[in-house]
Amino acid sequence: MTAVSKSIAASGTYRAGTGSVEDESFEATCSRVALEEVGIDVSVLGTLALPYLWRPGEHPYGRPLSIYTIVRSLGIIQETDTRRFFGPNELPDNIVKVHRRFIEQHLFLV
Repeated sequence: MTAVSKSIAASGTYRAGTGSVEDESFEATCSRVALEEVGIDVSVLGTLALPYLWRPGEHPYGRPLSIYTIVRSLGIIQETDTRRFFGPNELPDNIVKVHRRFIEQHLFLV
């Protein structure tokens, strides 16, 4: 199992792929976000049992509810200069702190 991270071009900081629900199903949201963030389509296998409600002041956009989803790639994932993939024990130092904490605390669930 690997953790997927994408570089934020402005700061060079890695983060987990993110997106928001539009007028679509949960599965369609996951597919769209994967296409936008990683460039491949996915099928949803399930979600981690623990959604994450951000603490006050922890997220720059308020207190969103994060749902971490287990998916299967329907295409070939390729690394680029702005898209890298890391094993859970190989996370870069320059990753968003709350993403690192969640991966380190909960990746064993998958």
